[in-house]
Amino acid sequence: MPHIELEVEFHVEVDATSEVQLRQRFLQAATWIVQRFSIQQFIVSISVVDDVTIRQLNQRHLQHDWATDVLSFVFEAGAIIDGEIIVSWDTASRLSVAAGWDAADELLLYVLHGMLHLVGLDDRDDVGRTAMRAEECQFLREAQVAGADTYLARFNDVSY
Repeated sequence: MPHIELEVEFHVEVDATSEVQLRQRFLQAATWIVQRFSIQQFIVSISVVDDVTIRQLNQRHLQHDWATDVLSFVFEAGAIIDGEIIVSWDTASRLSVAAGWDAADELLLYVLHGMLHLVGLDDRDDVGRTAMRAEECQFLREAQVAGADTYLARFNDVSY
């Protein structure tokens, strides 16, 4: 049976109810990833931060001097995946309005996107981007996220 370890830390102000719900949704995404990609062990640290922090990390690790939605780092790959995902609550809050859903759904998308990177998907070219968007859309539909059916159509319209 697959093993999942999620460590989630919030470095932003989120009410207790939202925090519990987000943790449950992140676990739902991890469970889906494990099943979808036949992962034996999935160990992921998730940090929810603000734009200032993610911009500093993006600059330090990727030499990109801007805030971004998600950063992911793979420490171990294969049947056992070990990695770290950092997501911006500020970016999710801002872009969720343009996306037409709430910030928690946008944040869930970022975490899922990071998890897909951990299992080896990449969106640097059109082929990889299409494959990643299809996986994201599939999860959003299965998780019954409101707006999942229009996700792919609106994705390229959301400006960072």
